Amino acid sequence: MPFDLDRQTLRDAFRLGMQSAVAAVACYTIIQMIGSDEAFVAVLSAVLIVQPSIGRTISAGWERLLATLVGSGIGLACLFLLPGGYGVGIALAVVMFTMNFVAGFRSNWRYGVVAAVALALADTSGDVDVAQARAVAIGIGIAVGIAVSLIVWPESAVKRGRRHRRNALDAVAKRYAAALRDEKDGDGADAARRAFHGALSSGREVIGKAKTSDPKGLHSTFDALEELYNSVILIDRVDSPLSYFDEAAIDRSDLVDAGQAAIRALTDDGADEQAGMEDFSQAVDAVEEGLKGRDIQDDSTQHAGSVVFGLREMERCMKDFHMRERKRDKGGKLAQALPGLG
Repeated sequence: MPFDLDRQTLRDAFRLGMQSAVAAVACYTIIQMIGSDEAFVAVLSAVLIVQPSIGRTISAGWERLLATLVGSGIGLACLFLLPGGYGVGIALAVVMFTMNFVAGFRSNWRYGVVAAVALALADTSGDVDVAQARAVAIGIGIAVGIAVSLIVWPESAVKRGRRHRRNALDAVAKRYAAALRDEKDGDGADAARRAFHGALSSGREVIGKAKTSDPKGLHSTFDALEELYNSVILIDRVDSPLSYFDEAAIDRSDLVDAGQAAIRALTDDGADEQAGMEDFSQAVDAVEEGLKGRDIQDDSTQHAGSVVFGLREMERCMKDFHMRERKRDKGGKLAQALPGLG
C-alpha cells in the first residue's frame, strides 16, 4: 500500500524520528553513567513519551508519571502481600486491567502500560530494590523525553494548528474554484474536499493538546473556517453556477481569482486580508448588478440568485473569520503581557 504523505506529514515524521533518536541516546548515556541495569525501560519511556508538539509531550509525561505511580503501588503491594511466585500473575492482571480501564477515559494512560508492567515484573526477583531501580529509570526516561522535545526542534501545538489551518484555507480556495467552474465531480474537487476535512480534523486535534491560553481562540477560527467551507458548498449545489449570468455582467476568471485571493489572504502569512475581502466584495457586487431588471420568476434568475447568496455567505464568513482572528491575536498578546491569564 503506497504512502500518501504531504510535506507537513513528512516534516512531522522527520522531527519525531530525530527527537526519538536523540532521546534514546541521551537516556542510554545517562543510565550507563549512573550504573543502572534498567536501560531498556528507561529508553522506552523516553522515546514513547516524545510527541509531535511540546504540549502533548508534557501532557504525556504527566500521564506517564501518574501511571508509573499506580503501577509502582500495585507492584509493591503484590510484592509484600502475595506469596513468592504467585504475585507476578496477579500483579500483571491487576496492572493491565487498571491501566487499560483508565485508558478508556484518558488515552495517554495506555503509554503507562510499559512502565507498569516493568514494575510488576520486578516481583519475580522478590527484591524491592529492583522495583525502585525501574521506577527511577522510568523517571529519567520521562525527564529526558520532555527535555529533548523542548530543546531539539521544538514546536508548539498552536504553531502546528496554524499550519493545519493554512492548509485548510488553501483547500477551501481550491474547492471554491472547482465549484464555480463546475468541476464538482473532478479529481481536483475531491482532493480539495479530502484535504480540507483532513486539515480541519488534524488542526482541532492538535489544538486540543495545547497547554496555553491561545487554543480556545484558535478553536473559534476553526469554527469560522468550517462555516466558510459550507458556504462554498452552497454554490457547489448549483449546476454550472456561472452559466446563469450574462457574459457582459461577469468576468468569470476575475470572480474566481478574487475569491481564491481573498480566502488565501486569511492565512498567517501577513497578507492584507482587508484588501482581499474588498476585492472579492466588489466582484460579487458586479455579479449582483447584472441581475437587475431580470424576471425574478425566471428559473435562471433564481439559480443565479442562489449563487449570489452563496457568494454573500462566503463574504460574511470571511469577515467573521477575520474578526475572530483579530480578537484571538489581541487575547494572545494580552496573555503574553499578563502571564497569570494563561
